[in-house]
Amino acid sequence: MSIKIKVIKDISMLVKLRIDYLLDQNPKDSLGNLEDLKKNLGDYFEKSLKNNEFLAVAIDNEGTIYSVAFLSIAERPPRNSNEPSRIGTVYNVYTYPQYRKQGFATKVMERLCEEAGNLNLCAVDLYGSNEGKPLYEKLGFKIPYHTYMKKKITR
Repeated sequence: MSIKIKVIKDISMLVKLRIDYLLDQNPKDSLGNLEDLKKNLGDYFEKSLKNNEFLAVAIDNEGTIYSVAFLSIAERPPRNSNEPSRIGTVYNVYTYPQYRKQGFATKVMERLCEEAGNLNLCAVDLYGSNEGKPLYEKLGFKIPYHTYMKKKITR
């Protein structure tokens, strides 16, 4: 067995990983038209990879992905003259069911955070599940002092 932690830049693989994650977390009918979703995801990954606004890290065993995590990167106004203004948001942390409880998500997240440091990001945030909370806390993520709020924008 040859397990590797690697950065994925293959758009079709990224689309598959995102769809697999979404299908595991949501009922299929809540995703709308899967073909449209695949196209929109492909467009997003192509643009984001080209602009260095996205990173995916995965555990790969000879072409079989065990676990993956995505990082979107955004530029924010700096808070002071010494702080970088790029921040990452982690999402799509996913381990396929047959590979869970083997430490793969930990390895993926450690590598993702290492890559975030290499990219000179000032912070990495995430919106984790209750299942993932112990892992994220172990890796140094903390609940911030401010209140997270969200407003859905309707069109």
